[in-house]
Amino acid sequence: MDQKQKMQHLMNNFMKKEQTKQGQVTVKLYVNNEFSQQIQYPTRNQTVNQLVNYLRNLLNQTQIVGFQTLESNIYLDYYLTTNMDLAVLSNLTLSLKPLYGINQNGINLDSFYFLQCIGIGGFSRVYLVRYKFNGQFMALKMISKSFIEQNDKFQIVQNERDIMVHLANTNNSHPNLCKLLCAFETKNWVCFAMEYCPGGELFQQLKRVKKMDEQQAKFYFSQVCMAIHHLHENKVIYRDIKPENILIDSEGHIKLADFGLAKPNVQDNKMAYSFCGSPEYMAPEMLLKSGHNYQIDHYCLGALLYELVTGLPPYYSNNPEQIYQNILSHDLPQPNKNISAEAKDLINKLLQKDTQNRLGRTYGIYEILKHPWLSEFSLYKLINRSYDPPFKPDLFKMNFDQKEILSGEHQFQKELQKSMNTEMENVFTPFFHNFYYSSFQFKQPQRSSSITQINISNVDDKFTNILLSTTKSKHVSQTHQSSSQSQLKKKKLLQNDVENKENLMKNNNNQMIMKAGVKHKKNNQSMPDNVLNVQQNELRSYSSQKVNEQLQKLTNNYQTNLIKSPSTENDEQKQHKLQFGENKQLNKNQSNQCSLIRYFKQ
Repeated sequence: MDQKQKMQHLMNNFMKKEQTKQGQVTVKLYVNNEFSQQIQYPTRNQTVNQLVNYLRNLLNQTQIVGFQTLESNIYLDYYLTTNMDLAVLSNLTLSLKPLYGINQNGINLDSFYFLQCIGIGGFSRVYLVRYKFNGQFMALKMISKSFIEQNDKFQIVQNERDIMVHLANTNNSHPNLCKLLCAFETKNWVCFAMEYCPGGELFQQLKRVKKMDEQQAKFYFSQVCMAIHHLHENKVIYRDIKPENILIDSEGHIKLADFGLAKPNVQDNKMAYSFCGSPEYMAPEMLLKSGHNYQIDHYCLGALLYELVTGLPPYYSNNPEQIYQNILSHDLPQPNKNISAEAKDLINKLLQKDTQNRLGRTYGIYEILKHPWLSEFSLYKLINRSYDPPFKPDLFKMNFDQKEILSGEHQFQKELQKSMNTEMENVFTPFFHNFYYSSFQFKQPQRSSSITQINISNVDDKFTNILLSTTKSKHVSQTHQSSSQSQLKKKKLLQNDVENKENLMKNNNNQMIMKAGVKHKKNNQSMPDNVLNVQQNELRSYSSQKVNEQLQKLTNNYQTNLIKSPSTENDEQKQHKLQFGENKQLNKNQSNQCSLIRYFKQ
């Protein structure tokens, strides 16, 4: 921070203190667009919610669900729905009118006030909307049914819906996961209404600061770890960790979003074979199509940490095919000298090409959180969001990529207005079975019965003790096999004929997903369907000979090097055994719960 920035920071703090001292906001109330009355309300030690409740009682109308500005200031309207500090509004004059709740049978497009576009996904657009029933701000993800049908995205959308509904239920919610509020379909659209995160994407924050210092990176990395742990506990592999999918809420904490590529109902002793993900974050086992499990998320966590502290993903290139070659064959480019030895060690252990050597293979996310680089973080404080975020979003400005949002907006608005202006939009044959979901039908969700509910002060000591003493472990990577056996198995797999491989892949054909043709934000690089000189439907099926031919050279080179250099047990691995104990195979009937969670549930 240079001298000019320091002076500006001091001036801003001084102005905030002065505003707090003076402490009042003037509110002009309008009813039916006519001036009603004017009040002055103290702001010192008051919250926005207290002001709103006072105004609601003043008008004495039970159907009022909130207030909005006469000039439709979106940012101020949103701030009036929070429970944040009212001192920010000191010395301001607000012209407000009441917002009345509208009851409807079911949820459809007409249930929302559409405010503005805030994001674009691979095949969707996200709008900031306000729910007419209760005035709540939401992020409405809209997917065109014609696109789903033309590109055979039925399974992706169904998986996303099922995962989010499961995670939204009472015992599965988590503060670091973006919560689904409702899901529905209309004649032309499939829609997911989710929590609104006004801080935008972590990618935009990283873009502003270029790269983060280690303290900043620790905060975001550890919160993402907590979110991934919760998904793994619920038998979900995420498979798409990247800054674009990490959102920042109103307080500066993160929420993981976009479950389109996630794999649900993963058994501990089973592998997934879908080919999906962003090029820079693909793990070697994904490119080799040898099957992947929970450890693929551990690799992606390493790629995320690498990008946070360096500003670029590992193995970065403008050419996706070159990225694939780098991931499989090249050594990891080491971060610059300013990165601590502990951070480099964690990155190297997470980005191991061989899953047998990758950090997290035995105790999952807990093994990562116990790394010395994160030793200063208290698990208890992390769970309860007690650490102050390094960046707090400015809630009175747009924190989204405006250039990206404008792309295709005119055409999309035409299609949306056409749907909004016809009653036939709600007359349709459903695309999906039992797709509709609304969280407003249920009681207020409680905290999760898993890691989010630990409520004891000595949790870190118990965490350490249980890791050191337990002999039960979650072996998602079949760690009971020796390294030499693993190499022989890989060599044997290479010798299998094409027919056996096709049969294996056909059995998993319903899992095939290809995230292709998606514009990657970092380099504005399109990843077309013919990156590997094949069509998208061929990439979705691993029985395609063209896919095998394109990656065969990369695979052969990697496997040959792997067989020539079998891994041996080094001093570090011996120390690992002394610290965590010998590996034991997980019983197939054992619940997908890590030992620490089982301990706290006893």
